[in-house]
Amino acid sequence: MMRPGCPLVFDIPMGFETKCLQALAERARPLRKKYPELGSSFFNSPWADVLHPRLRTIIRSFQDALSIYEELICCNTDLPMVDHNCALLLANRLHALPYEYDISSLNETIRLAITVYILTRIWEFQASIVNFIPSLRDHLEENSEFLEKSAPDLLFWILFNAAFGSVGFESHPWFVKRLQCLARDITLSEWDEVASVMEGFLFVSRPPNDPAQEFWEKVTREADVD
Repeated sequence: MMRPGCPLVFDIPMGFETKCLQALAERARPLRKKYPELGSSFFNSPWADVLHPRLRTIIRSFQDALSIYEELICCNTDLPMVDHNCALLLANRLHALPYEYDISSLNETIRLAITVYILTRIWEFQASIVNFIPSLRDHLEENSEFLEKSAPDLLFWILFNAAFGSVGFESHPWFVKRLQCLARDITLSEWDEVASVMEGFLFVSRPPNDPAQEFWEKVTREADVD
């Protein structure tokens, strides 16, 4: 299990990683056309140059992995072992990032948000994020001025992931309140608009019964009451 503050106890040879991720990209190539916006905002936004090169590489591979995963979800098919192993490899690389490189607090905020997304939206291990949420909140507070002024769409994606993943946790109301305020500030309310913004990072809507949509509708109802 990934835990913050715990370095990896084993290493993965770079040659093996390269071959694995090249094969992943090849399998994902025909599917990427179906999800053209997936993750694109990480690279097309005015603030994109703040991304650490290693994190940028990991995100590109997650674009491939999620394209495959979401297509299998649509087809109600289990993830093949080879793709499951690639996802584990990427999670390993994501976890190792702050131990292998000197990354900024903003990059750590993004890394933690991706981790929360993977654990809740892909693997559905919500209990595993309890150790990541406090750190994500701390880094969000540290980077709030930049995110609010220069990257509100990125901030929205981070807050949505944190709020969605922290249901039942002590910090949940903190994330929800900020998500509601930001949605009002940038005039986001309809689910299709919300899903479109988040797909620019790492997200794919899953109609007709998407838990993320149900969560958003609950958040907007509570905001109307307030």
